[in-house]
Amino acid sequence: MMSEIVKLRRHGYSFRRIAMELNTTAEHVHSCCQNGLDQHPDPASSPFRIDEERDEITLLAEGPHVIYAYWEISEALRNMSEQHTGQPWSKQQKHLRVYDCTDLLFDGHNAHSEQTVALPEMTDNWFFRGMKENRSYVVDFAIRTREGTFFTLLRSNAINTPRCQPVAAGQSSEAVERWKKGSDESPGWLEHFCTYSYYEVIR
Repeated sequence: MMSEIVKLRRHGYSFRRIAMELNTTAEHVHSCCQNGLDQHPDPASSPFRIDEERDEITLLAEGPHVIYAYWEISEALRNMSEQHTGQPWSKQQKHLRVYDCTDLLFDGHNAHSEQTVALPEMTDNWFFRGMKENRSYVVDFAIRTREGTFFTLLRSNAINTPRCQPVAAGQSSEAVERWKKGSDESPGWLEHFCTYSYYEVIR
C-alpha cells in the first residue's frame, strides 16, 4: 500500500481521493505519509515528501460523539483571502463551522443545527466533541471579516457518526453510505456548494 500511496500522491491525488482508490480511510493514508517522513533518514529525499500544496479539509468520525477535522491551505488560497479581506493571513480570524446536514440537500444555510469554533493561530486540526450519533456532518473552514461576515474557504467531505448500538433509533444516512461505497461521486447535499462562499451575519 505504501508504494501505491506514493504513486497516487505524486499524481496530485488528495488524501481523501487516495483513500477512496485504495479502499481505506483518509486518516490511514495521512498517517502512512507522516510515518514515512518520520522514519526516513533524510526527509528532504523521502519518497513520502509532500511538495505540492493543496487546499483541502478532511472530516473523520472518531466515534458516535466525536469528529475530527484536519486541513491543508496553500499559499495561493492564503493570498486570495488576504486580497479579499485586506488583512495579512496571520491577522485574520479563522473559524470552523460544523453543520448537521442529515438527510438534507445542504446549501450552506439549511442545516438542522450548527456550531462555530474560533481557531488559535497555526492550528491545522480540531476535535469536535459532544456530537450526536447516527448524524451526518460537514465542516467549513472560514474567515470572519472585520465587517463580521463569514467567508468560507474550504468545505469538508460529509461523514456519518456511527450508532452507539445497532438497535438505536435514528435517521438513516443512505446518501452517505452510497457515497462511501462509490455509487455516488459526492453526497447529494454538496451539489450546490461553491468554495469561497460568502455569508452575511444574521443579526
